[in-house]
Amino acid sequence: MGFTPDWLTQELRRGGSISGSTTVTSVKRETLGQGEGFMGELARLTVGYEGGPGPATMVAKIPTQVAHNRARGRSLGVYQREVRVYADLLPDLPIPAPQVYAAIYEETGEEPGVLEQMRKAEKLPLWLLRVLVRRAAMNADVPPTVLLLEDLGSSAKVGDQVAGTSVAVAAQVLETLAPFHAASWGAADLPDEPYLQSPVVITRIIHAGYRNSYKRFIKEMGHLLSPRTLRLLRTVKKTGIDRRRRLYSEPPQCLLHVDFRLDNLFFHQDGGLACVIDWQTSTPGPAVYDLCYFLTGSLAASTPESEIDDLIAQYHQCLVASGVTGYPLDRLRSDYNDCLMVMLEGMPLGADDLEFGDERGRDLIERWIERLDARLQRVPA
Repeated sequence: MGFTPDWLTQELRRGGSISGSTTVTSVKRETLGQGEGFMGELARLTVGYEGGPGPATMVAKIPTQVAHNRARGRSLGVYQREVRVYADLLPDLPIPAPQVYAAIYEETGEEPGVLEQMRKAEKLPLWLLRVLVRRAAMNADVPPTVLLLEDLGSSAKVGDQVAGTSVAVAAQVLETLAPFHAASWGAADLPDEPYLQSPVVITRIIHAGYRNSYKRFIKEMGHLLSPRTLRLLRTVKKTGIDRRRRLYSEPPQCLLHVDFRLDNLFFHQDGGLACVIDWQTSTPGPAVYDLCYFLTGSLAASTPESEIDDLIAQYHQCLVASGVTGYPLDRLRSDYNDCLMVMLEGMPLGADDLEFGDERGRDLIERWIERLDARLQRVPA
C-alpha cells in the first residue's frame, strides 16, 4: 500500500492527530519486524508537515503479503478484529497500548454472516470440515485494512521471544496481565459482536486444522519433542475437542489478548511493561490461556516447575487483589494443565503451514516448541 502525503493528511485529520490546517508534505517508509509477525506487516513512517505539528514517526500495520498467511488471517477474522479492538475496547481497559492515529477496515457486508457459517460448519462431519479448512486457507482476498499507531521504538524496547526472559521480568508482566483480565471478568460487559465470539464456536474447525497438520508437523518438528510429549500429542485426536470446549465454557471468561508473548510487548528501561501490541486474535476466553501462552513461550525450558508454580500463584494473587472472587488457586492450576494440552493441539496449526519469513521466524517456532515440551512434563500422561 502506498502511504502518500495526501492520504495521510486525510486520515490524520480524521482521527484528530493533526489540525485541519496541517498538511503532510513528506513520507519515508522503513520496513520493520521481518520474521516476527506471520499475519501482518509493519513499517515505520517518518512524516514531515507544514501548517502545524504532527507525529514525527508512526508505525503502519497492514495484512501480510504472504498469500497463505493472509488467507489464514482472513479465515480467522484477525484483520477486522484488531481494528475494532484498538478502536472500541482498549481505551476503556487497564492495559498499556499504543496511541491509535487511524484504524481502518473497509467492511464488505459479509462479516455478520461469517459467525453463522461457522456455527453451521461445526455440525458437519470432521472429514468434510478438514476439506473446508483447507479450502479456506486458499482465499487471500482481504478488504483494505490499515492501522497507524504510536511509534514506541525510541521510548521503549520490544521483547525478544527467541531469547526469552527471566522469571523476574515475567513476574512484572503478570502484574499487568491480571488486572487487565479482571477488568472484563465474566465477559458480561463485552459487546455482542461476531468479531468477538469465543473460539468455542469453532472448536471442531480448530480440531480439523490439527488433523490436517498433525502428520507434517511430526515430520518436520517431531525431533524437538520428547517421546512423552509425542504420546500426549497423539491423545489430542481423542480428547482435544472435549478439552477445548470445557476450557472455554467452565472457567470464568474475560477478554484475552490470545497472542500475549514477548515479541508483542514493549518494556521500559527498568524492565517494567510499557505497552502491549498486536491484538489481531483477541477474543473472550479463559484467563488462564494468556497466562499459559505467555509462560510457555517466554521462559527457558530449564526453568524449574517450582518457579512456574510461584508465577501462577502470584498471578492469582493479582487477580484477587483486582477484585476477582470465586476462582481458587487450585482451580487455576488445574485449568493451566488443561491449557497446556490446548496449546499442544494448536501447535501443529501454527508451526506446520504458516510461512516463517526469515531465519528468526523459524527459530521462534522451534524455541517455543522446546519450551512447551518442557512445561508439558507436569501433565499426567
